[in-house]
Amino acid sequence: MKIAFATQDLKRVDAHFGWAKNIAIYEIGPQGHRFLEAIQFDGDLKEDGNEDKLAPKIDAIKDCAILYVAAIGGSGAAPPPWLRKALAKGQERTFDFDE
Repeated sequence: MKIAFATQDLKRVDAHFGWAKNIAIYEIGPQGHRFLEAIQFDGDLKEDGNEDKLAPKIDAIKDCAILYVAAIGGSGAAPPPWLRKALAKGQERTFDFDE
C-alpha cells in the first residue's frame, strides 16, 4: 500500500498539507518499505483561501491509502463537491430517507 507524508525537509512529517513544499510517497508492506518519489510544490503555498494549490496535492496522493500531515485545513480535509463527485463516479447512489 502507498502512504504519503507532508514534509518541508523530506526528513520529518513537519508540514501543513496546504503549505507543504513536498509530498513523500512510500510503498509499505509486510516485507518493509520502499521510497517511491518526492513530489515538489512551489508558488505561494501559505496563502489562505488559495484552493488552487490543493488540486495538485490531492492528485499526487490519489493512490495513497494514508496521508500523514502536521496539520490540515478544512478545505483539504473535506473533499470539495467536485472531488466527492469524482470519487463517487461509477458507484451506485443510494438514498436513505426516514419516512
